This record gives sequence, structure tokens and C-alpha cells, in this order.
Amino acid sequence: MSDILLSRYKINRSLASGGFGDTYLAQDLALPGNPLCVVKHLKPKVLSSQALPIAKTLFEREAEYLYQLGEHSQIPRLYAHFQQEGEFYLVQEFIEGNELTQELIEGQLWSESKTIELLRSILEVLAVVHQKNVIHRDIKPSNIMRRKADGKLVLIDFGAVKEFSSLTVTSGGQTSLTVAIGTPGYMPPEQAHGKPTLASDIYAVGMIAIQALTGVNPSLLPTEPQTGEIIWRDHARVSDQFATILNKMIHEYHRLRYQNAREALEDLNSLNFSNPTVYSTEANSSNPTLVVSPGSNDNSPRTLNSPKIFPWVFGLMGGLVLAATGTIIFNRFISNSSTVVTVSPTPDASASEPPPTTFTPSVAPDASTSEPPPTTLTPYPTPDASASEPPPTTLTPSPTPDASPSVSLNPATWLSASGKTTIPQLDSICWGNNQINSAQTVFSSPPYQGSLRFNNPKTGGCFPGDTLTGTFELSSQGNYCTGQITVTWYENNQAHLQWLINNLGTDCPVSSDRWEIDTHPVRG
Repeated sequence: MSDILLSRYKINRSLASGGFGDTYLAQDLALPGNPLCVVKHLKPKVLSSQALPIAKTLFEREAEYLYQLGEHSQIPRLYAHFQQEGEFYLVQEFIEGNELTQELIEGQLWSESKTIELLRSILEVLAVVHQKNVIHRDIKPSNIMRRKADGKLVLIDFGAVKEFSSLTVTSGGQTSLTVAIGTPGYMPPEQAHGKPTLASDIYAVGMIAIQALTGVNPSLLPTEPQTGEIIWRDHARVSDQFATILNKMIHEYHRLRYQNAREALEDLNSLNFSNPTVYSTEANSSNPTLVVSPGSNDNSPRTLNSPKIFPWVFGLMGGLVLAATGTIIFNRFISNSSTVVTVSPTPDASASEPPPTTFTPSVAPDASTSEPPPTTLTPYPTPDASASEPPPTTLTPSPTPDASPSVSLNPATWLSASGKTTIPQLDSICWGNNQINSAQTVFSSPPYQGSLRFNNPKTGGCFPGDTLTGTFELSSQGNYCTGQITVTWYENNQAHLQWLINNLGTDCPVSSDRWEIDTHPVRG
């Protein structure tokens, strides 16, 4: 490649180089003062001269998107695009500043208020992008610049350019992508399979916020093996309100996320902090790199050496008060201590109990928001077709109210005869528990796995003949089934399960929308 392109753009040095092309810092010799600019050399695989016009058409289309997006002050302007000697080039505005990567330091935890401001700044720019129905495809800290001139965030390096660079174009007009566009840790499942949506960008932005709160790179965060849920709250101190928004942003299934940046921004702007913040979890003190100092008004990053002052002070005060005034005042001190409540997050925000605030998260269009009444189902082949299930047991009339429940809480897993349907501690719904994770059943092979939720669990145990109705969210290899589950209790802790699928079709491609199976407890 020549050092001067079009007799105008002088290449100074390389900024980046990779499979998608090369990026250079250049000077525009045609303008007074020879201002700096960025030149991107794109390298699609054009397999013949006949395919070149097709590649050029695609190039023009992507350039048009960039011209339109560059009208926003926080997206680099596209100055020019051209073809020279069969090669494709873009000339863009040079943004002087630092990557957001330099602010997200491993082991340093941001306060909630600072993270919310970061999230709001990114979403406001992304909302403009989504309004034009454009997917960025590669949002990550290194593609967000903090502009030196005004401190504002600038969204750079749109994936559309990388997508063009990764195309293979044949003379017959066929195009194909050679790689998936995105970065591990910030790229959701559907994008990894080459099917990004606007909600894929929302996932990436949510992971950036979680990285700020936890000080952990998203690719290093553990996941729940049965549901794919990102496990992050043990590493951050965050309010239930904000955590609800983040969990919806990073939901594994794209249709249960916010569908665009505007939706997420509306919920973020609805956060109500007029009351003291109540936290569901606190930082895991066993990991020294994740210690968080109290106080959400401090915008400085939380570091490893942040002293844990408040527990020491309160402990000393409690001891002095106890010695001076006795048990009564000591008990009053205890009653005023902060309480940490652990709440299991649910994948579907619409099915969870509303938090004690004015905030109401938006509900995904296809999420189930109410439970239909129990349905009488006709017998269907069981999911475990490979094994015959025992016939339903004749129900025994419910005992009088003062009788002891026959279903007692014990550490057991409910299994079908073949062992392919497994529900851990199913009897917990008879004792106040409203959610069961790691459930598995066989709508098809491989098994579907996920969670069950019962909005009205029993609290005093279950009797034979008792029926509880809830909802389920189960997934398998990118497919996702939701619907209603009905649990009917028999003698000897046996339970009959009825599954009614709500979204049979493309998302849930199984043979029937109704399944029934008998299960029995096996103590581990």
C-alpha cells in the first residue's frame, strides 16, 4: 500500500492490524494544517473480478450507514470512502482520548452511582444507533473512547465494517461471513451463532456495567451450568432496582432482554433513589480483590486497599453501649443493624414480585406475565419416551385440616422412571419456596433445562391431591420453551407434572405443546 492515498491521505503509523483489515493514523494533506484522521483498509475476500462490483455495492451500503451515524457528536464522522487498486478504504474522524479499558481496572470496583452514569452515557448514544435500526455488533471497552476535549464517551469501530471485511464474495453474487463478529464476554449466544439483534448490543453494554461493578472481566465470570445465567452479584454491592435492570440486559435469551437501547434507558431513568438503598447481596469478603467500601456517593474506583471501617466502628460502639447500659440498649443496637436479604434473581422480570419501589421494568414482548388457570390435560406421551412411566396413582381424599401433611421437606430430587426428568427439592414449593433452578425435562434430545417459578407456593406442607401451578423457562442448544407447569401431589411424596408450552414453534421446536409425567423422590 502506498504511503499517500489519493494524493491526499498521508499514512503516519499503524494503529491496529488484524483479520478484519488495517487501521492507520494519517494526515489530510488537502486541508489547512493537515489535520489527523483515521484510515481503515478493508480486506474482503473477492474471489474473482466479476465479484468486485458486488463487493463495491456492499461497501457503498455500509459507508452510507456510517455517514448517517456520524451526524451524532459522539460517533466518529466518516470523511470519505473510496476504492483504489481493487482495495477498499474508509477515512474517519480521529478521536483523541483514552479507551474505556483504561478506566475499568481489574480489582477496582465502581460505585453504583458512577456505573449508572456510565451506562446512561453509553445507552444515550446507542439509542441513536438503534433508532436507525443499526446493530453495532462489537461493543466493548476498547471500542468506547473518553474524548479528551470534553470528557464525553464516543462509540467507535462499528461491527458493520468488520462484517464487510470478513465477507467472501463469489462471482455468482453469493456472500458469506468467514467469522462471527464480536468479542467473548461481551457477545451473547445468538450473536456467536451469527444472528445478532439490537438486543445483542444491550447484552454487551450490560456486561460492561457489570465489569465496572465487579472489577472482573466478563469472560472470567462464572455461569450457572443449567441455565447459562451469569453469576455476578456475589462480586458487587448493588441495589435490587439496578440489579433487575442489569439482569434483564444480560438475559441469555434475546427476546427477554430489552429490545433496544431506548427501552433500557427508560428503565434506567426510572430508578428511584429517594429512599435508602437496600442491598440483596454484599461483596464476598473471602476474595480480597472484591472488597467494596460502603457509600454509593463516592465516584472513585473501589480498590483492593479500601479499608473496611464501618464494621469495626459499629462493633466497638455496640460493645461500649452494651457495657454501659445493658441488654435493652444492646438489643436496640442489634435491631438497628443493617440486614442483608438474599434474593434469587429470576430470568423473567415479568414473573417476579415487584420490589418495594416505584420502579417497574419493561417486560419483553413475548414474556409470560400472567398464569392461566390450571388446565385439565389429556394424556400425552411422556417426555421420557424411552422408558415407560408408572401409571398415575389413584388420588386419596385430602385429610382433615388438622392432619399432618404427607409431603415433608427433605433433601431429595424428584425423578421420572428413566431419570431423564429431574427436579431438585420439588417439595420446597410446599414450604414457601417460589423458585426452583436446575430443573430438567425431555421435550426433545438433548434435555431442556432451566427454572420453575410458583407465585403462590404453599407454606404448611402439601397433602395428596394438592395442586400448585407455576411457570417454567427451559432452554436447550439455543431453543427456548416457556409455559405453565402444574404439580399434583400423590401419596408417598409422588408428584405428577403437567407441562403446557406457550411458545411452540420456531423458538421451541418440539413435537407437542403438552407433556405429562410422574416423578418420585430420590434422596441423595
